[in-house]
Amino acid sequence: MSARERADAVYETLLGRAGERWVQPRKERTARILAFLDDPQRTYRVVQEARKNAGLDVSDRIVLALNAAPAEAAALETHADLIAAETLAVAHAVRSGGAQLIAAGDSDGTVEYEAVIDAGTYANRGAFTVSVSRTEAST
Repeated sequence: MSARERADAVYETLLGRAGERWVQPRKERTARILAFLDDPQRTYRVVQEARKNAGLDVSDRIVLALNAAPAEAAALETHADLIAAETLAVAHAVRSGGAQLIAAGDSDGTVEYEAVIDAGTYANRGAFTVSVSRTEAST
């Protein structure tokens, strides 16, 4: 068998595989995965809205606390460092359940702004609480 015939045989074998012959759009698959893992960009918007409602500037460094039901908290925890970096949080915490929420790293226990986000407001599956406090920038 010549090299050309071997190559043609391999090509025919590859075409016979369903996964490589019927390609499905990746956008839908990616959207489902992001929905399953919780897209962190949804949370950026919530935190930035809380920052604005608290009267903070976009450049202010914050202490951030997120409080959610266990399933939501697990998804938020997966992306907590990324969320903190994107929202200029110098300290952050994700908590599961509980009515009282004190922002992580807030020495006197005060929270400048706290918002309860209802399920579905920002395409979030469940309700959660966002707390922000202004802090000094750490170097």
